[in-house]
Amino acid sequence: MAQQTTTTPSFRDTVSYWATGCIDGMAAQGLMRGYPDGTFRPGGTLTRAEFAALMVKAYPNAP
Repeated sequence: MAQQTTTTPSFRDTVSYWATGCIDGMAAQGLMRGYPDGTFRPGGTLTRAEFAALMVKAYPNAP
């Protein structure tokens, strides 16, 4: 991702996380939504389903 945002973090648990800019940039592009409780859980494990959803959103025209 070439562009990082400098706005207020989208998720309450990423404020001091090292990848906050990238996470917020992906959220701004609609690639990440986080969890219903307003968290992103940056230290958590990404499930296969979450990874698949991310890839479909990131590469919508892929075969």
